[in-house]
Amino acid sequence: LKLQPQDIARWTGGGARIVHLVRDPAEMVTSGYLYHRRGSEPSWSNSTLCSRDLCQLPDAAAATGDKFAAQRFFNAMPAAPWLRLLGCPPSARTYLDCLQTAGLAAGLAIETRRAAHTIETMLALQTVTHGPGSRTRQLELRSLERASFNATF
Repeated sequence: LKLQPQDIARWTGGGARIVHLVRDPAEMVTSGYLYHRRGSEPSWSNSTLCSRDLCQLPDAAAATGDKFAAQRFFNAMPAAPWLRLLGCPPSARTYLDCLQTAGLAAGLAIETRRAAHTIETMLALQTVTHGPGSRTRQLELRSLERASFNATF
């Protein structure tokens, strides 16, 4: 489950048990850049429409907390304005096109801006979940070896 900032209180306040995987932000951006540049998530990275991974909802839409209602908003929003905000070349019509046409330094800067929301959420959840009665287990992703990932969970 990918949490957004508006989700934190809902999940941490309701007694849910959470395993929070934490990544180094620089590693996360580098990994995301390489992953998205090769087109590993074409459903959103090669679309001319918005998605939860590329755009942010207007506050009124985000307040509902309804994933399916959010998708209706995204399906009506073109990606182009968001691509410009991220710093993509004007010719880019999709995020994949953006990363493939931008140079390395520009591409990493673009991925940093795209991932900023996720990084902020990760850090906010890290802050909220350290306290008495916390039902959150925090793990650093790099501390898990690939072979033991499933066994750990």
